[in-house]
Amino acid sequence: LSSTGVTTIGVPIGLFVIISAFVLTGIYVAKANTTFDQMNEEILREFE
Repeated sequence: LSSTGVTTIGVPIGLFVIISAFVLTGIYVAKANTTFDQMNEEILREFE
């Protein structure tokens, strides 16, 4: 990050990718457990 440092720009970018993957996974799981489960139950009720 600095001209004399040993850390390249790839390290913070890599950390950002990993952290954003965890955050997006959490958002998807929360959405899947609420909205998508309800939609799935409604679809299954229509075909009973």
